[in-house]
Amino acid sequence: MIKLKLALLVFVSLLIAGCGSSPKVEVVDLNKVLDIMMSTLDKMKKAKGDKKSADKATKEEKDKFMKEFNTLYAIELNKAKITSKPIGTVVNADGSITGYADINKNKTKDFGETDLFKVEIDFDRSRLIASDLQNGYRRDHGFSMGGFVAGMILGNMLSRQRGAGIGGKRFSNSKMSPKNYHSGAVSKAKSRAAAKSRAKSRSRSGSFSRGK
Repeated sequence: MIKLKLALLVFVSLLIAGCGSSPKVEVVDLNKVLDIMMSTLDKMKKAKGDKKSADKATKEEKDKFMKEFNTLYAIELNKAKITSKPIGTVVNADGSITGYADINKNKTKDFGETDLFKVEIDFDRSRLIASDLQNGYRRDHGFSMGGFVAGMILGNMLSRQRGAGIGGKRFSNSKMSPKNYHSGAVSKAKSRAAAKSRAKSRSRSGSFSRGK
């Protein structure tokens, strides 16, 4: 009798834990990712001036400028708190910029840290494309190549992209998510997380029943 009561108590505890737990669900807002990137470019324009020409800049100068931009971009993303996790950014060899969960806040992409989004340049259509690497959404934002800062940053992205053998055709059939996609994306993610949590709860209770 005592064993039965204990079994029932454990079962109820597991059930309550499974029903009461609400896993935190986050979906990166790609509109914010792109808006912050553009505002970061504007901040650099004000800080560096935009009357010089990027044409005569060396590769080393452009790479140094890109590194500075990348550092500032990560700072601005964290200020905006687009997720509850710290965000790090890295410039890839193909010119794309990846945002990741910088859990230990060391500003370095370490093993096991999750990639959250990626920003690429689509020069042929004068736009930046941000992709949600966890959920598959995409958004774009137009840009202008005019000016020193744009030439140094966007030109660097384009140069790396071309060097990696990526042409404009890669983006010709890219389908964008609706502008107001984010609220629906969060709702879907919450539903999936809740279903997963219920499945785990049933699995735990089923395992316990078989073990009696």
